[in-house]
Amino acid sequence: MKRTIPALILFLAFLLTACTSSGASEEPLAETHSSEPAILLPPTNTPPPTATPRGTATNTTEPSPTPTDTPTAGPSPTITPPPLPEGDPRTGLDLSVPDYHDTFETKFLWGEFITEGAATNILDDDRFRTTDHVADTFLSWSATDIKATNFYAQINAEFTDCDGKDSAGLVFRIPPEVYNRGYTLEVSCDGMYRVRKFLGDAPPQTLVDWTESEAINQGPDSSNQIGVFAGGSKIVPIINEISLPEIEDYSYTLGTFGIFSNAYETIDLTIYFDDFRYWYLR
Repeated sequence: MKRTIPALILFLAFLLTACTSSGASEEPLAETHSSEPAILLPPTNTPPPTATPRGTATNTTEPSPTPTDTPTAGPSPTITPPPLPEGDPRTGLDLSVPDYHDTFETKFLWGEFITEGAATNILDDDRFRTTDHVADTFLSWSATDIKATNFYAQINAEFTDCDGKDSAGLVFRIPPEVYNRGYTLEVSCDGMYRVRKFLGDAPPQTLVDWTESEAINQGPDSSNQIGVFAGGSKIVPIINEISLPEIEDYSYTLGTFGIFSNAYETIDLTIYFDDFRYWYLR
């Protein structure tokens, strides 16, 4: 890895307003939640090893013949990703070697919280589980402290029960210390995506309204790789390795990442996130 996991992590989750798909504006939530670290149990004591019994005498036998040539293991094969299509914005990146890789085996790299009547975002069995308990226009996200300006990032999102515009979301360029702003890319259960810009003190602005894409896997128990390329004012959603139309916006230039589930139809909508990867644009 070219970048180590940062020592300081954030334990924040944010409750924000969202626009309805019809475009009606609503006042944003001002309430912000932060999570407390879980109590870590002390390490258990390991008993000392038992004494090794002395060996018993055995009859000596003739040694087995040793082959003259002993084969040695060669180098491990390198996984080479398939070539990118012409015009793919990720051309030039070594997609087999990310600058940062989180497999969600370590707690507190993302904000964890349980808020009754709102959302539960916690690490669960080497995946990050986000549950939106109420089907409404509000959402809550968990942020990490990885800061980025120009990058390509991707994460896997697995739906459980879902319907319609129930969605999984990746947040990017959340400004430092202003966690109720940033861009969101959502993928819905019925095979659509949208991109919004959260403004903090005003209703979010829709940059791309719900748009159907054949790149998206639909329905309950479906999985999608949600990716975004951000270089300067150029923003390109990339779903399941398929680049979608480019967006131009440069309101936010530097920030962290976040993840969330957004229930529109299904109470207790649960989505599992895994395998977050990130590449610097140099």
